[in-house]
Amino acid sequence: MVNDINKRTIVNLSMLALCLLFTFLASIDSSLAFLSIVTVIPMVIIGMEANLVFSLSAGLLSTALAFGVGGLQFAMASGLMYILPSLLSGIFIANESLVSIDGSRFKIRLQKGDDTYKFASFKTFLVSVVFFAVGMLAYTVILKYYRGIDLVKDLQADINIVLDLYKKNLTTEEYNTIKNAGFVDFMSASSSLYLLITYIKSIILALIAYYLCLPISRLLYKEKINHIKFDNIFLPGRPVLVLFVTIVSLYIIGLALPSIDVMSVINNFILIMNLLFFLEGLSLIVFLIKNWRHIKKEVNMLLVFVIVIFMGILPGISILGMLDNMLNYRQRWYSNWEGRGDNNEQ
Repeated sequence: MVNDINKRTIVNLSMLALCLLFTFLASIDSSLAFLSIVTVIPMVIIGMEANLVFSLSAGLLSTALAFGVGGLQFAMASGLMYILPSLLSGIFIANESLVSIDGSRFKIRLQKGDDTYKFASFKTFLVSVVFFAVGMLAYTVILKYYRGIDLVKDLQADINIVLDLYKKNLTTEEYNTIKNAGFVDFMSASSSLYLLITYIKSIILALIAYYLCLPISRLLYKEKINHIKFDNIFLPGRPVLVLFVTIVSLYIIGLALPSIDVMSVINNFILIMNLLFFLEGLSLIVFLIKNWRHIKKEVNMLLVFVIVIFMGILPGISILGMLDNMLNYRQRWYSNWEGRGDNNEQ
């Protein structure tokens, strides 16, 4: 027991040392700024495995180091975009509870030898996305109103430079082609583009927290937290119905209150849901590839090709994810696979 506690303490201190090292290196050299993202890994593990006092102390110490070496703006960026969301994600993963039919909360822990096994549902991933997105947006708002730095306006200035280069180097016909395709309008909407970048970055960081930090923690600690495999991602609840009802509700609100810019809210909500459906669609494709030998007779590949080819790769995969969430293709393919019992026994 004492050896287990000592080992856990050593691992926690090692994770803290890595956080401080990555933060220090990222603050002294702009070419190493990517290490701020790497800080997410040890910080999530600390949030999962250390006690609350140690976790908060680690976050404060890392942020203080960022401030001392890199200045206030770097400290805000590190603290709000990476350190705080990582800690909150780790703490939420470690303390997730399930809700029974009667509404009571409970946790599942299995003991096997000296190891304890827990499970992190896909809900923890979605909550991590929220933590990282809120952190990034909070950083953007604070910079704008307290430091006078408008990241959206800076992005628009960079976009204008790119569009000017396109206009100068392309023929009139070529430029009109990409303009008619909506590329110029999309790039000109800097606020929507900035939100898109924020959402994508939040999902990537949440994927790191869920699919990289959990396997690493299982190697280092006796408490093993398992997770849903990537090829089994299935958005919980009824997101398609929620998407439809929300859009209709917001549209009605927009008609009743025309002074409110409801369309931007609708567009951003659709954007978020499309990214999540894309993730489920990508998971479905991975499942299809991994199990093709067993389920190829059950798969309507013509439907898959038609959706992806005619709708485009990114929108097509999102639509596949949406259809999978409504129809649960994986369950259908698996239940119709006659040899599944023999295969599992092998």
